[in-house]
Amino acid sequence: MNETYKLNHVIVEAECGEDGQWQMQYAFSAMERAMNEHCLLLKCSRRDILNSYGLVWMLARIKVCFSRLPREGESILIKTWPGASGRVTYPRFVEFVSQGDLIGCSSSSWLAVDFQKRRLVLPNKCGISLPDTSSLVPPLREPDKLSVPEEGERTIRIVEENDLDLNAHMNNARYAAWIGSLYSRPLHELCIEYSQEAVKGQRIVMIHKESENGITVSGKDAENGATVFKAKGK
Repeated sequence: MNETYKLNHVIVEAECGEDGQWQMQYAFSAMERAMNEHCLLLKCSRRDILNSYGLVWMLARIKVCFSRLPREGESILIKTWPGASGRVTYPRFVEFVSQGDLIGCSSSSWLAVDFQKRRLVLPNKCGISLPDTSSLVPPLREPDKLSVPEEGERTIRIVEENDLDLNAHMNNARYAAWIGSLYSRPLHELCIEYSQEAVKGQRIVMIHKESENGITVSGKDAENGATVFKAKGK
């Protein structure tokens, strides 16, 4: 069985900021591509589990860390593999390698969700089969729940059509783009906790605070105040 999957990716100009460094939102997109291609090989892609079980994958939490950001024209290797499912989540791990050196890594927690009912289905009720990767050492442990302050500047964004993915909610990479737009420096590390789905037309108030230690963001529904996401970055 294909326990791991490797994807070669060349950083292109359109993925870089004015300093020539890779922007975090594109790291999220590249990870998603590698994970999706691996899931296709493992017969547990979105299409596979939707057709077989009526389920889709949804991201609950993610942490991404770079010791340095790759630059325009640089070729990197993205390696990914699933961890053993827990009581609620399915972990996923990623390593970013450039010229043989580990320059970044990620750990994420995924949920299997009933697509029609939008309800969580626990791993022991799903029937989804994944390879045994217990011999592989995760680069990070699964992300912890986040606690962020709820005071700071306020920025309102509206979820647009181009923010959505096949699950009809805002794609995880778009959150990274929104958060990156609030920060005065390139993001080398980002943790996001997705509390509820953000849908087309929804107005989200981002309460953000920047300091020498980084940035915190609390994203709330502008109408009812419910938490949509939390994030920390630096």
